[in-house]
Amino acid sequence: MSGGHTSIFLVSAANRYQLLGQTQDDAVGEAFDKVAKVLGLGYPGGPAIEKCARAAGPAAGIKFSIPSVPGNQFDFSFSGIKTAVLYHVRDRGGAGKLSRAEISGIAAGFQEAVCEAVVTRAIAACVAKKIKRLVIGGGVSANSRLRCLLKEKAVESGIELFMPPLGLCLDNGAMVAALGSELFKKGIRSDLYLSGFANFNDFSQM
Repeated sequence: MSGGHTSIFLVSAANRYQLLGQTQDDAVGEAFDKVAKVLGLGYPGGPAIEKCARAAGPAAGIKFSIPSVPGNQFDFSFSGIKTAVLYHVRDRGGAGKLSRAEISGIAAGFQEAVCEAVVTRAIAACVAKKIKRLVIGGGVSANSRLRCLLKEKAVESGIELFMPPLGLCLDNGAMVAALGSELFKKGIRSDLYLSGFANFNDFSQM
């Protein structure tokens, strides 16, 4: 879960995985950034919305929803809720016309809907595939409300949850390095060939 990806994978080994679900439009982190911009909260949007939402609490937020994606129950779509927030704010004269309490309520409602969508689909995928271990990663996995919901639902479903420390939720570099290490141990190497170039030495194509 990051600014570029929102995906659910079934992983059986470091080099064996199956895509179960993914976003059909905006990634979850991208949605946070865009909604934060609509609300005038700045960038990056994830921490800004989380901080703002904390003042209202999940129960006090404006109610938004994430629609199901036809064809795959594990897919995501975040463009609709982004548009819903935009229209909600626009109908009230823009973010500049809203009180701090109103902005907090919108942020809390948006965050709750997004977190519920992610958690519901992740847990459903585990149950459907009879998987008892769930690992989350990416910058959005630092969100405290998301982590709280994941803990609650994982316990209810008897699923062991693995969450990286917050210090490893800031960038994908650590995940890329860890995967590279595992693949290296398995003897998997890259020939460094760039398929997009007929000749690696021909820089005229760059």
